[in-house]
Amino acid sequence: MAGIPPAWRQGRRRDGGGLSHGLDNPRPVESAEHLDVGSLGREALHGQGTVTLSGDSPPKLDLTMNGLNLLLVQRHDARIRADLALHLRGPLNQLELAGDVIVTNALLTPELALASSLKRDENDPGIDSRLVLFEMVEPTLAAMCFDLHITTAVPGAGTDGLRVVTRWGRATCEVDMHLGGTGAAPQPEGRMDVRAGVATLPFSTLEVSHAELIFPPGDP
Repeated sequence: MAGIPPAWRQGRRRDGGGLSHGLDNPRPVESAEHLDVGSLGREALHGQGTVTLSGDSPPKLDLTMNGLNLLLVQRHDARIRADLALHLRGPLNQLELAGDVIVTNALLTPELALASSLKRDENDPGIDSRLVLFEMVEPTLAAMCFDLHITTAVPGAGTDGLRVVTRWGRATCEVDMHLGGTGAAPQPEGRMDVRAGVATLPFSTLEVSHAELIFPPGDP
């Protein structure tokens, strides 16, 4: 089943009706209760729900998933852990992912760049200057629709919140956002608040006590 993220391919039946060989090799099911979906960064991702197979139609999923301090992203420019409470439903080629994501520990080191929207001449339509947070190109994930509420945990024991480090500076941030759109064209709405940061200027540095990055509805 192309398009199912690796962590979701490790489901196995525990009790009740359901998957006997995981999502990579599914068999017709009516219900799948208490699935051990897998693990992310040594933390368990639990789920329950149904996977329905019907002839040549794409498999239809209706799964709820949850876990604490799961490692969602680990690459050279991002490491993100979060608590999840999600609902994944719909046919495999038109999935909808809804629920809550609470970021517990995240370090982002992106190379952000804003494309210029200035026209070179009257025949140049210009370039979209919106900030693109991410983009999924795998067909199943690109078509997935989002309805996610994303926040950050209060820094404390075991949680560092969200930290961002770029060539322009570094900051500790709080997020309260809604993520809509699709994997190919995500649409964030909400705000990111900088609680403590340092901006790197050409000949000096500037301490930032508070700043806001706002994503207006319909205009990311």
